[in-house]
Parts: sequence; structure tokens; C-alpha cells
Amino acid sequence: MPEGPEVRVSSLYVNEICKGRAFTGEVVKSAVSKCSGVDFSSPRYSITSESRGKEMALTLECLKDTKNKIRVIFRFGMSGRFRFGPASEIHKHAHLMFFTHEEPRNVLMFVDVRRFGSWHVVAMEEGGKKEKEEVDPEEKWGENRGPDPMLQYALFRSHVLENLTDSIFNKPICEALLNQKFFNGIGNYLRAEILYRAKVTPFSAARDVLQPLRDETTSCPESHCPDLLQLCFVVPSEVVQMKVGFGKTLTCEVADEDYERFIAWLQCYENPGMNNLVDHNGRTIWFKGEAGPMAPKNRKSRWKRRKVVKEEDDAKREELEIKDVKLKEGKKNSRNASPGPPIQVETETKRRSKGVDAAALRKKKRNAISEEVEATPVQDGSAEFDQLPIAKRLRKRHTSTGH
Repeated sequence: MPEGPEVRVSSLYVNEICKGRAFTGEVVKSAVSKCSGVDFSSPRYSITSESRGKEMALTLECLKDTKNKIRVIFRFGMSGRFRFGPASEIHKHAHLMFFTHEEPRNVLMFVDVRRFGSWHVVAMEEGGKKEKEEVDPEEKWGENRGPDPMLQYALFRSHVLENLTDSIFNKPICEALLNQKFFNGIGNYLRAEILYRAKVTPFSAARDVLQPLRDETTSCPESHCPDLLQLCFVVPSEVVQMKVGFGKTLTCEVADEDYERFIAWLQCYENPGMNNLVDHNGRTIWFKGEAGPMAPKNRKSRWKRRKVVKEEDDAKREELEIKDVKLKEGKKNSRNASPGPPIQVETETKRRSKGVDAAALRKKKRNAISEEVEATPVQDGSAEFDQLPIAKRLRKRHTSTGH
């Protein structure tokens, strides 16, 4: 799932793509998306983006009439991302599309393969008439979403420390870190990295961990020995600087070496030598050492640790990929070939499914051979006898001796 850094990278990507570009026409929604359409149309309009935590906002503003504008909030779900490309090559999982005015036409697409992402209009002003949904600029985000730890660090820190009486801080710190009301943008891999660097056991009481930080007056997010709240700024900021994240094709094509650099950056999440445990919400937390006093009872680890790929395995991996391609081509050719008559093979399993007794079937065959042998007028040792099949010769000898 895209977390705060990935959404931030997406916002920077959209701003870079849309800078100096004009878009035109209506905003097109796919037929399969369950989200409501975006009621906006303009001969020429601009797109700007901003993000806060796990939410990203696009502002569509008419270039001739600045009062004609809307603001659309996106949540990426499990696989949401933005892509930009030719209008003739629209992604099959694109669910909201913004077409450029330039020729040849291009399109900015919100792509969501699993369709868990969503969008909604939270502010609108058209023709000088303010709609009911328009709110103060500081509140143009989803409900129960706190300040961004990267972009609003001072506000984020005070918001957490001033609300430690909230019931969410009765829970283990690893579960509190996923609460978007206080830790907006922090997700599963970020909480593992933050707790690991802070040397905090994941199932310690959140209030006990955060209470000592109230005595500290610093508002600087960076220091030589950052505390847990400062790490909520430092760790995501490092991911943004790499411009990659957990989700290789989140915004655009990312080089393999860049993604491998991100995997190497992870110190705890899915790393060999680390432990993992399913928390009370069913999410897997990775950590080193003891789990902590509030660890769930009778809970076991869920995920296997990430395997370290060695350089000598590259040749073997390439060989397997070649075999896989050949296998797919073989299946494709077999599908295109003209179908022949079906081959009927009656196996022992099929006979059993039909209720046929294998022993009775074998006995029936032996009796048939015996009847055929007895009716055969040949004597043992004759030329005609030698031409009989082995089974018939044995049966003939058996019946002739009277056994």
C-alpha cells in the first residue's frame, strides 16, 4: 500500500508533468469505477498537486476564469498511482483521465489495478458561487486525518503530545503508529523502520513511550539522536529523497537499480534476522529482539523473511525466465493449432469414480482369456502354440495340466 512518502513522490511527479501544460475538455471516468464522476469542464485549465499524509489533492483551475476551479482528493488504496502518456495508449486500469490541450494529445491517468483507491471533490467554486462543500484551506482534507509528519512536523508533534489522553494511546505503540488521525502517512514498513531505529519494542504501551517526550521543547525534526517523533519525519523523508518506494511502479517506470537501492535501505522490514508478529489488528510488524509486554498471546509469525538474492543466482533466474517464456509460447501455439479428437484415457482413479472394482475387472479379463484359450485347438509345443501371446500360452498350459 502506498504510504506517505510514495504519495508525496506522486504529488511531485504530477507537478513536474503538469508544469506549463494546459488540459482541456471534461474529466473522463472509467465505466467500471464506483467513484462518482468529476463534474468539471473547461477549454483550457491547469492542474497542480499537493499531498498530506496518505492523501493527495489535485486542483483544476480554468486559465481564463480563476473562479472556475475544483479540488479533488485522492486516496491510493492498495495500488493507486498516477501515470502520464499518449492518449492513444490509455492504461486498461485507468479510472480517471485528464486530457491535454496539446497535439499530439496526452493524458494524465489515475491508475488503480485493484480498485481500492478513491477520490472525491471536497471544495468547489464555479462562476463566483461558493458551494456548500467549500471549507477553510487548512481543512480541505479528509476527516480524521492529522498533520503530515514531513510537511507539518511542528504541528504534528504538538498534535500527538497534546492528545496523549486519547484512547488510541492505550494500545501498543506499533498499533498506534498506524492511526492516521495522529500519524498521517505512516504505514506498515515505515512503522517497522521507525521503531527499529528508535530501539523501541513494538508492543510497549504507546503512552509510556511518548510521555517522556512532552518534557522536550525541541521542534527541530532532525538531530544526532532523533526520538520516535523525529524519526516520523526523518525516515519518510529519506524515502522521498530516493524517489522510489514500496510499489515499484507507483508513479512511473523506476529502474531496477533504484528499486534495489530502496530494498537495501530497509533495515528491519522483511529483513533476514528480524522477527515478525501479527498484531491485534491482523497486521504484521517486524522487529528485533523482544516483542514487548503487550504482545498478543498465541500469535505466530505470518510472513517469510525476504530472501537475499546473490549475484550467482542471476544466471539461474534468467534461465528460469527463458523457460517460462518458452512454456508460454508453447501453450499459445497449442491453443492456435487445430483441435484433434479428444484422447480418452481411463485411469484407475476414473474407474474408481465410476464404481468399477479393479480386482473384478482383472478377474473378468482372466476368465475371458481362459475361455478363448480353451476354444483354441492347438497343442503345447506346436508352431501354432508358439505364436500365441504369452498370457494365452500360460493359461493354456495351466488348463491342460488341470491346475
